[in-house]
Amino acid sequence: SDFGYLQEPCCSCCPKFSAHAPNGDTLVTATSHPCQIGIYFPCPCGPCSRVTWDLKDGDGNDLGEVVKKIPLRWCKWACPGQDIDYYHVDLSKLPSSNMKALVMALTVFIDFRFMAQEEDDDHDAATAAEGE
Repeated sequence: SDFGYLQEPCCSCCPKFSAHAPNGDTLVTATSHPCQIGIYFPCPCGPCSRVTWDLKDGDGNDLGEVVKKIPLRWCKWACPGQDIDYYHVDLSKLPSSNMKALVMALTVFIDFRFMAQEEDDDHDAATAAEGE
């Protein structure tokens, strides 16, 4: 049986993601506020060090949040282990294991879409250097 699917509506100003049941019903939406500077300029300190997505069900009821803690990438040689992405995902209000799995998949999807861009640029530069 199908588990569900994820969507990202096209809106760069107000990042929003959703998880849907196989029949198309919206199960969970994850919405970030556009004033969170850490989305656009991630920094490991101050207000830019965390990015929060609010989780709501299809009826708009609060289900928790996903919080991304920006790691100290700029000092990964001085601070081993800081090249890891830290997420706190509140699953306590989710009613089923399927919804919990969809929220975890949604968290990984958010990471790939918004937070992994710097790593992709580093990888592209390394691949280009190898080809020369």
